[in-house]
Amino acid sequence: MTVTTASILWRRLDVEGHDACLLSQADGAHSLEGQAIFVQDGKPCCLAYAVICDTGWRTRSARVDGILGMRELHYAIERRAHGAWMLNGEPQRGVAGLVDVDLGFTPASNLLAIRRLPGTSLADAAERAEALRKAINQLHLAHRGRTLGTITASFGVSAFPELGASWVEIVNAVDRSLYQAKADGRDRIVAGLGKADPNWDLPTASQSVA
Repeated sequence: MTVTTASILWRRLDVEGHDACLLSQADGAHSLEGQAIFVQDGKPCCLAYAVICDTGWRTRSARVDGILGMRELHYAIERRAHGAWMLNGEPQRGVAGLVDVDLGFTPASNLLAIRRLPGTSLADAAERAEALRKAINQLHLAHRGRTLGTITASFGVSAFPELGASWVEIVNAVDRSLYQAKADGRDRIVAGLGKADPNWDLPTASQSVA
């Protein structure tokens, strides 16, 4: 039986756009499903996404389907039992052993790492994020026979209950920190920004109550 545990709606602040996401649980797995609509490079973009995780919030698979301008986009991602990753059936050896997928166009996939961090202090979480950032910089990835350039990553870090009294406030706090990291030049960590800024809009959200 599938149990819906939360839904949320974001409004983007950097460009025109919205993102709606549904979190559910079924058969020992967690599922994130959503749709993001925004403007990318002056073109309309509509992306439907789904991420399936195991009970420990480690990614099993993900899909992204949609359009960017006149171009159709279809990506199938799979993490196999021995830690190897596949993208549209093609091995991605440079990311072997990693446990997450991060969809850069939506904050929804940030939830996966957050769910694996109960009891971790803000400082420890920021230290882990910095270690990940450095590891990502060292990756050498190829796609369709082409070697990609240096991969960078920005992280926003928050903590419960210091920077938010609910999951909605925590998601917004960490999202605000992430936007600040990007605004400061990307490829960096920003930790500890709360929801105190009155210009920072909370999303419309609903959550089931047990």
